[in-house]
Amino acid sequence: PAPEETPVPFTPVPPPSAPPSAADATGSRRGRLGWWILGIALVVVALLWFLLTRAGQPVQQVEPTPDPPVAIAVTQAIDFDPREDGGSAQENPRQAPLAIDGDTATAWQTERYRKLPTFGGLKPGVGLVLDLGSATEIRQVALVVDGGPTALEVRVPVEPADEPPLESQAQWRKVARAESGSGEVLLGFAAETTRFVLVYLTELPPVEDGYFRGAIAEAVVLG
Repeated sequence: PAPEETPVPFTPVPPPSAPPSAADATGSRRGRLGWWILGIALVVVALLWFLLTRAGQPVQQVEPTPDPPVAIAVTQAIDFDPREDGGSAQENPRQAPLAIDGDTATAWQTERYRKLPTFGGLKPGVGLVLDLGSATEIRQVALVVDGGPTALEVRVPVEPADEPPLESQAQWRKVARAESGSGEVLLGFAAETTRFVLVYLTELPPVEDGYFRGAIAEAVVLG
């Protein structure tokens, strides 16, 4: 008899994988879209939480640094002693420029007054009018006061003026005062726009028995 043939082993080959169906692709895209939506939602929730937790808390504001004061040129100094107030219409006028010459060794002085530091009871005060040349915004007046504690004021005209008001102290309004200024005195006030500034002395220091006299060695206007 013919010999029997040995059977050859057979290994089945798996069929090629089918491409993903349209339904599977749609599901995958929907999954990725869902993650994006979830991520955006988390960001929105975090932002809302931040805004809610910050609500009601004060916002820190940085205050602007004010500009440093700047000296304003004074074109002239004029003595102030109105007749209407009981004065003689002059108070050592030749010395007036010494108050703005930049030299503290020189000074404008008042006349000597007897018995009372308030000008012997003759008048409310005397002073110096500082002319800035044109209307300028000012904030401070720096003085070097000689002779001892002196009561003085800084004034500006009641009405805007192109000429210095010299008829009466009533034409000026007070913006700052020192009760007993001596040595270096700085008088500050709210900003004023003016051409003229009056440094007005209202009470004088003693200089000798029964006499009183004031003096301004330097006057500087600052804006």
